[in-house]
Amino acid sequence: MTTMRDVARVAGVSAKTVSRVFNDDPHVTDETRERVRGRCRTELRAQPAGPQLPGRRRRRGGLAVPDIADPFFAAMTSSIEVDLVDGAWRW
Repeated sequence: MTTMRDVARVAGVSAKTVSRVFNDDPHVTDETRERVRGRCRTELRAQPAGPQLPGRRRRRGGLAVPDIADPFFAAMTSSIEVDLVDGAWRW
């Protein structure tokens, strides 16, 4: 599997620049964008995957509780998990 570091090494840029290219950062020049994508396709024969695919964005959140063993926090955490799985929360 090709990593961002592999692409960065071949294209002569940093891994952060590769990330910016595939996330369509407006601060990346067209020349750099084409160099990274071109080297990715030709030399590494790699295609971006994961969150870059349309409709595949995932949002993550966190929850900090003082004591998960406390029945109140356990119930609250369980309720939030059920709501997230059922799609009740729209981010």
